[in-house]
Amino acid sequence: MKVEQRKWTQFEGWSRPVDREIAAKAQLVFVFGAKSRMREGVLLDQIIRDYPSACFIGCSTAGEICDTQVSDETLVVNAVLFSDTRISMTQVALDTALDSQKAGNHLSEALLHQWEPEAEWPLVHIFLLSDGLRVNGSALVKGLTETLPPGILVTGGLAADGSDFGETLVWTGGEPQSGLIAAVGFYGKQLRIGCGSQGGWDPFGPERLIT
Repeated sequence: MKVEQRKWTQFEGWSRPVDREIAAKAQLVFVFGAKSRMREGVLLDQIIRDYPSACFIGCSTAGEICDTQVSDETLVVNAVLFSDTRISMTQVALDTALDSQKAGNHLSEALLHQWEPEAEWPLVHIFLLSDGLRVNGSALVKGLTETLPPGILVTGGLAADGSDFGETLVWTGGEPQSGLIAAVGFYGKQLRIGCGSQGGWDPFGPERLIT
């Protein structure tokens, strides 16, 4: 697997040129950016041209991570070239007839049956991005996982809108949309997925006695 990460800022443009070896064959591109940047069609069109064979998934954020730095009002691109993994994408738009849990059911069922006839390409992982304001995240995850076989990991998150909480956007290569939930399925016995999290408090400064 090969990964390329690039960042766009208003004053400096792209942090590095496209790696042509990865760009020509990348199967999947993650795009995260401020809502204002996700609305810039010129930038998104350029990303599509840079990675002609890729599927795209991304969303608006409340801060973009590139390497170990967090910034605002930028656009971050992560292009991935797999050697022994297939991918498939599906999406669903929320409406009055489809609640969050049913949307999760729909997504998992669609991804489970993509490569089912080929036993050597089992579904091993799902990555999910969802509208962050119109979706019940807990119900979505419940609907997504209740029909999945054991051992299939699900990761992802909810789109954000900085500090405004007005509208969030999800992008899959067309027009960024609110009310959209998108998922990528990863297939293949060679792929290994892991995740981690950290919480709690870190001490800093001299010790003080509080009386």
